[in-house]
Amino acid sequence: MVRNPDFDQIRPYIDEEVPGVIQRIVNEKGFLKVIGFFFPEVPIDAIVNNLLQVKSIYEFQSGFVKKLTEKIISSSTTNLTSSGLENLDKTKSYLFVTNHRDIVLDSSLLNYVLFHKGFDTTETGIGSNLLILKWITDLVKLNKTFIVKRNLPKLEFYNYSILLSKYIRYTITEKKVSIWIAQREGRTKDGFDKTQSGLLKMFNISGKKSFEENFKELNIVPVSISYEFEPCDAEKVTELYNKMIDVNFKKTKLEDMMSMGKGMITPKGHVHYSFGTPLNHEIDDIPDSVNKNDKLHSIAEIIDKKIYQMYRLTPINYAAASYLFDTDIYNDKFTKEDLEKLDAYMYKSMAKMVGDTTIMRKMFLEIYAFPAHNYEKYKSL
Repeated sequence: MVRNPDFDQIRPYIDEEVPGVIQRIVNEKGFLKVIGFFFPEVPIDAIVNNLLQVKSIYEFQSGFVKKLTEKIISSSTTNLTSSGLENLDKTKSYLFVTNHRDIVLDSSLLNYVLFHKGFDTTETGIGSNLLILKWITDLVKLNKTFIVKRNLPKLEFYNYSILLSKYIRYTITEKKVSIWIAQREGRTKDGFDKTQSGLLKMFNISGKKSFEENFKELNIVPVSISYEFEPCDAEKVTELYNKMIDVNFKKTKLEDMMSMGKGMITPKGHVHYSFGTPLNHEIDDIPDSVNKNDKLHSIAEIIDKKIYQMYRLTPINYAAASYLFDTDIYNDKFTKEDLEKLDAYMYKSMAKMVGDTTIMRKMFLEIYAFPAHNYEKYKSL
């Protein structure tokens, strides 16, 4: 397909740009430091020479990215599993909307799962606030990532939202490439996954058909990501606590960069991806009589419900819920040993936190308890 220049400011790189971009990044000390960390057993020169032979995005993903992802999986997870892909068509393109727990891994592991199940990888959205260095921008754009600009003035933000909406629709309906995007801006930090209606409004503004047809042609598929141990859970609690005591608190760019790195290397236990099916039937069932904002709210609620129902929970989730809500209704879901495991993990994770330990403990428990709470609330609906 001929490149559409309208999208040059946000699109991923294309094959003809690959050699030049790789030539740039292999000269970056930061990039070389990263690959040296993940591949200490391989000489840097050998990795660089292999990269310089890459001529396409597919070669880059199926070679370097695949090996890097496998390093992360083997060193920081006990298992990576998935369910539901058997209900999707490998020849179709989808808009995968997921809960958002980790900056890098949510989309990286999803693409790894898709690749090994015979699906094409997705294009993925990343916030411009995370693109701290030029080589990071180059690296993610080589990995089929498009840019979601943040913190724009109101008019510029509106115009950019139109462009982004057009790009998403163009990618799915014309390029026939699937897209991953998080259900909200920024990671969920309290365990309570919630779809932002503004995201759905952005999806719709590029549509030329009826409200229902605009959404149905995007083939929206909810995906639920479950981590046994939440990436950067202690950092999330610290951020929430700091925002609670200081409404003007903001993370630095360095902290964002550290979160990207730490999320990749810290233990996550069992990670599971549950794929739903396109929401087209559910969209058809929304009453015509309600206004557009209510329809957007209804779609957001449908996505949330599907994500909750597809969680793959562990005893840790239920043990945390029993603590947080001071209830014994989940006692059949975990053992005394599970409680001891949670206590030990929480103690270790909170050891270096500074602040009111009672409040921070509650915040920590919420990360693990709310998935169990929402699953139990919505599982039969």
